[in-house]
Amino acid sequence: MRLWKQLVLVAGCLLAMLPGQPDAAATVRDQLVVGIVAYPPSLMPMKEHAWVATYVLGFATRPVIGWDSRQSEVCFLCTEIPTLENGRERIVTRPDGSKGMEVRITLKANLFWGDGQPVTTKDAEFAFRLRAQWNAGVQASAYATIESVRSVDDHTFILMLDKVRFGHEAWLMKAYLLPHHIEAPLLAKASNRTEYENSLSTYITSPTTAGLWNGPFIVSEINPGISITLKQNPYWRGEKSSFKTIILKYIKPERYAESLVSGEFDYGPGELGLSAADGLKLIKSKRDVIDLHFQQSTRIFFLLPNHTNEILKRLPISKALMPALDREDIANKHLGDRQAVADTMIAPGMPGYDPAVYRYPYDPEAAIALFEQEGFKLGPDGIRSNADGQRLSFDMFVTFAAAPVAEMVKQQWRQVGVDILVRPSEVKVMFETFRSGNFSLIMYNHVISPGVVPAWFLSKESIYSSETANSLWKYNYSRYSNAEMEVLTLAIEQETNQDRRITIWKRFQQLYANELPAFPIMWNVECYAIPTWLTGIDPTGHIVPSSYTAELWRADR
Repeated sequence: MRLWKQLVLVAGCLLAMLPGQPDAAATVRDQLVVGIVAYPPSLMPMKEHAWVATYVLGFATRPVIGWDSRQSEVCFLCTEIPTLENGRERIVTRPDGSKGMEVRITLKANLFWGDGQPVTTKDAEFAFRLRAQWNAGVQASAYATIESVRSVDDHTFILMLDKVRFGHEAWLMKAYLLPHHIEAPLLAKASNRTEYENSLSTYITSPTTAGLWNGPFIVSEINPGISITLKQNPYWRGEKSSFKTIILKYIKPERYAESLVSGEFDYGPGELGLSAADGLKLIKSKRDVIDLHFQQSTRIFFLLPNHTNEILKRLPISKALMPALDREDIANKHLGDRQAVADTMIAPGMPGYDPAVYRYPYDPEAAIALFEQEGFKLGPDGIRSNADGQRLSFDMFVTFAAAPVAEMVKQQWRQVGVDILVRPSEVKVMFETFRSGNFSLIMYNHVISPGVVPAWFLSKESIYSSETANSLWKYNYSRYSNAEMEVLTLAIEQETNQDRRITIWKRFQQLYANELPAFPIMWNVECYAIPTWLTGIDPTGHIVPSSYTAELWRADR
């Protein structure tokens, strides 16, 4: 028996030495490959960037404040959320007699850039002054409300706002600090913003410079259009992921499911990966090694009409088009019973949501009656037109990913005499079309921030014009304008009393349902393909992606 045990031991040792046999050390997972279906055009925090850039930045840098998966405000870089109650916010009287707000923010003391330099108020002053001075970056108009930035010490600074604002959605939740010691000398050489942003900034010339990043990871390697490699920030003092390396690998959308099954990457984030429809197909085939998590999100599918279009700007036409849509059927076909129909731009569960808001029922007969009242009669070709020769015929621009939903809309509207030409387009073409105004309808999807009024497409101030300064950050491409909506959006931004805010939110949703500045269809569902050995993924379903808690990601075996 002893001889047999010795032979088994020897055989085991010989097998371990054979090629292709992993040793114990090799089974330790210290690298994670994440599949993403888009590639960021830039990683410069100052620029208006695509959703994929927000996801990538989440690993390597953080805004001052954000939301967690429970839609609560949390400090990423600060020690305490500023509020009127804790005294970190104060309503003040400005020299002209109007009301402004003073906001005191204290940065955490254990924050460091990837080159070991501490994060201080110099970095905050530099970033906020730059944004306010040039009215630049994401939510530019919000930064324009900052009148001054003043450091109290190395970790506390004070922002003076030219108006009272509730919450921090626009000017702190997307406020990335910039490394003063790296970027300030380059800014000094720039003659204008474009020169700095496009050719001088280190974020453009050398984005793998460690000192640009203050998150749990730093950008260490970039293969344009292929992959981005992130390494642990050696100066990160918070919790640390068990992964020393995270590789973000670009996968073409049409190959994504196939690549996941073949093991080309480990993890598919719901924000930028597997479609929920494809996820449902994979439940049976990969459930032993992949957990699929379906997260209800605040990303809404909606139809944006051009309010300068002679037909679509007529409210009775909009009120006929809505009941002609069986949105529940569209949602069910898109993702079974997991998808929720949208009634306004405020998702269920979000602050201010009114469950009693008017819902347009599917009623094609009522839609036909409204069209008839407006003088649009059914022609021999099955399309409605009026005595002036105007036809209910529109083009609809849509991303390739949303084309199946657009086809369902087309089929349903055709049944009541409305003709739609679906025009699938690349995202870049979509935005060019947005800005040109040469469209009838655009099917669009957008992430709505918790508790944030979508003034970006409702405000007259946000109407895009190529002749207006800083128009790249004006998103009201549909040219919608309504005086009461202007008052309501401003009131929601500035009202600090919670009971009054709820009242304003209710009126906002009533007006939205009546005015129909856009046609809401459904709230999207994100599908996270998580390997069974990966833990710590915390999907949010909103504007702050799950990468903002990447320091909690672990391989449990």
